[in-house]
Amino acid sequence: MIDTADIYSGGESERMVGKFMADTGSRDEIVLATKFGFNPSASPLAASQGSGGNPNAGGAGAKNINCASDGSLRRLGTDYIDLYWMHIWDGVTLVGEIVQTLGDLV
Repeated sequence: MIDTADIYSGGESERMVGKFMADTGSRDEIVLATKFGFNPSASPLAASQGSGGNPNAGGAGAKNINCASDGSLRRLGTDYIDLYWMHIWDGVTLVGEIVQTLGDLV
């Protein structure tokens, strides 16, 4: 079981996990979990690199869930995630939208 998130070290954690799985050929032997919800463009790392931030790149809305999952899949170098977590409740998005979007991903 490997658990990571799109926000950990600006996505570098997912890249490292992806490289490990590719190097060892172990993808089918791993339960892979990652998370979405935080806005990586608003992180201290992004701010230190001069990023103005993207208000749509965080939260639990359908747009961010889909963009975040695409980014995670790309960084992880895989075509599926076994367990996809909502890292933080945004307090705004309706539960129905979250559940529908996650269901659509499945």
